Amino acid sequence: MEKIKAQKSKSSQLKEILIDRIINEGYQIGSKFPSEVELMRQYEVSNTTLYKALTELVHEGYIFREKGKGTFVANYRQANTLKGKRILGCLGMPAVVFGGYVFNELCMGMQDAIRENDYEMIFRMSHNNVEEEAQQLEQLVDIVDGLIMMPSTMANASDLTMAALLKFQERRIPFILIDHYIKRLNCNYVVTDNFTGMYTAVGHLAKLGHKFITLLACDDWKYLTSAVDRKRGYEQAIKDFNIEGSLRNKAEAIIFLPRDIYSNAAYEHAVERILKVSDKPAAVAATEYHLAIGVIEAALRMGLKVPEELSVTGFDKYQIPGHSPSIKITTVIQPMYDIGRKAINILTDNIENGIKAAEKVAFPSQLVIGESCGAGLAASQL
Repeated sequence: MEKIKAQKSKSSQLKEILIDRIINEGYQIGSKFPSEVELMRQYEVSNTTLYKALTELVHEGYIFREKGKGTFVANYRQANTLKGKRILGCLGMPAVVFGGYVFNELCMGMQDAIRENDYEMIFRMSHNNVEEEAQQLEQLVDIVDGLIMMPSTMANASDLTMAALLKFQERRIPFILIDHYIKRLNCNYVVTDNFTGMYTAVGHLAKLGHKFITLLACDDWKYLTSAVDRKRGYEQAIKDFNIEGSLRNKAEAIIFLPRDIYSNAAYEHAVERILKVSDKPAAVAATEYHLAIGVIEAALRMGLKVPEELSVTGFDKYQIPGHSPSIKITTVIQPMYDIGRKAINILTDNIENGIKAAEKVAFPSQLVIGESCGAGLAASQL
């Protein structure tokens, strides 16, 4: 039985012994590491000492943990090249959600900020699933010096995600949220001024003479602070631009569709509903880019002219597999480069100079004019 001697701290000695075992006893990468019970018995150490040693081994890349499965040997040869560098974690939804402009610009902003300091970044995906999101957070809390995160759609309603992020706060590991934030959590975040972005898009349609403007949103909008703010921007704009009174049925002037909708029939039904609450030429402001593409393509299939009979604005711009818009869409562009860069700068400042009061940043957006909007005629002129 090996016993820890009283020279260095017990956790440091144990860590060195375990590293020696990993390297010299030839543990295969990915093989299961002895359980905590076995290690405490073998080295006659407390749970606290073992926890400290294992946490450092995780941080230094010798082992990794999988919730509910155990501890495994990591690719420590590769991890050793990162020694001496601070590690940032990046956790988000699948890259397809970010596609094209959004993902590229966000990554470029983060990369340029990271390049100015001696940092490395590891990426993890939540696949927009709160259980996987929480599991990834449980792993990252042991290996990163800071975290940048795009929360999943349902993160606002998830106790699992909340508990995992509170663990970061308890251990004083800085983190920052991007794109949207969690209302229950007082923390750093960098987002777009979504309210003003949507207000500007609806105002653009109103200034073109449109008297009937419908909002098209995802049915999970209430869980996303970004979508909540876009909806508020629409509601304020239809009041300020005297659109509200023109709508035949205000309650039907907001149409909700599932976020993962791919059905041509569903989009065609949405177009029918848009025309039901307005007269042609009608207009629709979409809270998401893929919704704008879907409704445009549906309108064209139905023989409508865009923008002569239906004008459309979107939000963001990204690639959708298998879809290419027939016309250039007028859309609100988020400053994703600036968001990525600012988020990293706030995060690294908190790592290097201590955790400060939460910074809550909202960047202005830009309405980029395309071909999907045309002048509308008053109902009396039709």
